Amino acid sequence: MLENILDFNGNVLNAKFEIGSDEGKEGLVLHSWSGQKNSAYNSALEIVLKRLQNLNIKAIRIFIVSKDLLKFFNQKDREVLLKGKEIIIANSDINRLRKDIGSEQTKIKINPQSKGGNPTKKILLYSPNVSSELWKDIALNKSKNVTTLKEFNEALEKKITESKLMRGGREERLKKANKRPEEIEVVSKTFKRNADVITAVLDRANGFCEKCESKAPFIRAKDNTPYLEVHHVIQLADGGEDSVENAIAVCPNCHRECHYGI
Repeated sequence: MLENILDFNGNVLNAKFEIGSDEGKEGLVLHSWSGQKNSAYNSALEIVLKRLQNLNIKAIRIFIVSKDLLKFFNQKDREVLLKGKEIIIANSDINRLRKDIGSEQTKIKINPQSKGGNPTKKILLYSPNVSSELWKDIALNKSKNVTTLKEFNEALEKKITESKLMRGGREERLKKANKRPEEIEVVSKTFKRNADVITAVLDRANGFCEKCESKAPFIRAKDNTPYLEVHHVIQLADGGEDSVENAIAVCPNCHRECHYGI
């Protein structure tokens, strides 16, 4: 169902959106009237980009999804790229970024020799870190404060360190503190793990931690198997393989030590 983008004051813009998908990539589809110049479309795109920036979304991908181009181009050839790369939002001048996107968009057309660009201005904005619900909230100016999991953990660790250094005033701060904390949305990237690697490593461990050699601390309620966690010796984020050779089964205590111990 098509709805209108709302600006930062809640005003309705003459630019429609819907949640849609393009070859498995689900995101925000932004519409404009075919063949007509529509300044509200540009304003809507700029507003969406600014809201994404405010939500700490670092980058997005944009695909043209107008009917004619879907017939003649595959997804790769319909992607709007800036200097051959995805759209970087972090630290960008949003007005300049929107103009650059528009400039590149006009180059993607059925007849390269024709004047003008793609008149329909129907694009899909995609990010693996933005859910369908969040895309809709962004369009309707309902998005909450969002941070990445890494940024959230780093900020919390910083506050814990500060609390340790200022123990003297802690009791007074606790009295004044809000006992119902603010709710935020945390986005994160992860790796698609190979289930066969996990089960093979757990079978190899046979119920014993492969670090401290202790028996698993308890039995899983769901399947009556020993509870151990599979840890990558060289982290996936550091280029490690998702393989049996690069993984060990460890108890929760040893797993925390692997990540946070000296």
